[in-house]
Amino acid sequence: MKTVKDFQEKYGVGWIKYWKARNTKQKAIITHTKNGSRRRKYWNEFDYYRENVKKLTNKNCYMVEGIEYRAFNGFHIDHKISVRYGYDNKIPAEHIAHASNLRMLCAKENIAKSDGVYVDDSNRWLIIEHSTIR
Repeated sequence: MKTVKDFQEKYGVGWIKYWKARNTKQKAIITHTKNGSRRRKYWNEFDYYRENVKKLTNKNCYMVEGIEYRAFNGFHIDHKISVRYGYDNKIPAEHIAHASNLRMLCAKENIAKSDGVYVDDSNRWLIIEHSTIR
């Protein structure tokens, strides 16, 4: 088994990222870039959570009003309570992907919203049910 010293000698200053990647239980994903080269990306817990929310959202998207206008540069499906907020507050992926938490939003507005949270009457139950203040 390689030691920390072996990594320091082989990789120099950047040795720590190779050591961490080797000693974590992260899944290595090989992706292909536009020029055909391969690169390795390591997934963390948030990546798995986001992927799970994405799959569940795609199952529920037919219940969102205006879904027929969905397009890359047109309208996006927006999670009113963001995926990042859900992950940070340990809200189950099924709740973040619930139809009451989804809406169609202009692409520019959705990108600008980023990790913002929009609470209305239809998704207030998510905040109440998973509130840390009781």
